[in-house]
Amino acid sequence: PEARLDAILSRRSVLQAALGADIPISPAMHLELAAGAGPSFGNSAGNGTPFSARGDAIVRFLIDPEHRMRWSPYAGGGIGARYERAADGWGGVAIVVVGVNAPRWKHAVPFIEAGLGGGLRIGAGLRRAR
Repeated sequence: PEARLDAILSRRSVLQAALGADIPISPAMHLELAAGAGPSFGNSAGNGTPFSARGDAIVRFLIDPEHRMRWSPYAGGGIGARYERAADGWGGVAIVVVGVNAPRWKHAVPFIEAGLGGGLRIGAGLRRAR
């Protein structure tokens, strides 16, 4: 499991809380599935509610799968779907991310990441430690 908070900065920026799953494909490759929702800001012009939602599927390549470095970097890419408002509906996005897993904290691994996909993405959260 994974819990995260993401800001997606674009013409219509969003702040979303998300829950997901971190599924190992191999020791160095993980599939991340996440779904999030939260408020949207900017360029609303009174069109619809300030609500946004998304679903992402990202394959992450761990540069240090054994987490021997104190801060373990990774990079990834995938696809997502983003809901802006009723008038726009759902739209697809391509996603690229780079991030770092922080030192283990109790039963979790904190992380921070940045990327592109529907705008500039900045996120942080916790993944369950293996």
